[in-house]
Amino acid sequence: MIFKVMKKELISRSLFITLLLIILTVIVVLMYFIYLYPILCKDKTCFQSAMQRCRRADFIKEDDTASWLYRIVGNGKTDKDSCSVEVTLLNLKKGSVEIEKLQGKKMMCEVKRYDQSDPGSDINKCTGPLKEELQGIIIQKLNNYLVSNINEIIPRLSS
Repeated sequence: MIFKVMKKELISRSLFITLLLIILTVIVVLMYFIYLYPILCKDKTCFQSAMQRCRRADFIKEDDTASWLYRIVGNGKTDKDSCSVEVTLLNLKKGSVEIEKLQGKKMMCEVKRYDQSDPGSDINKCTGPLKEELQGIIIQKLNNYLVSNINEIIPRLSS
């Protein structure tokens, strides 16, 4: 008789522990999807709404020259009114060979929550390999322009 009572207690304890573990697992999974899993925005309005709350979200912007992935990763590090947005160049549709090496590169940008412009439009608010490579290309193109037009530039400087 005692063994039957002990066996029932043991079964009810293990059942309780199993149910508790299942409930905790469900709660953890729900928390992940609610707070950590980024939503996929189909349009800029959805993305801007997520920006206002710094809610994790992904948005792929397609234009004539490139495809960009904007990913809101959380609150800004330097300013409470900004969000940190990861900008990735996914696909280059037009451009030179030197620019093609930028595909897949990323930069982190601090963007004001209510700013309606694209996250990577003000490169001064960004850091990372994509920004560095873009600046390098801009400097190289400026240098090439100056060298090829030096004969026209020097007379303008002296007058």
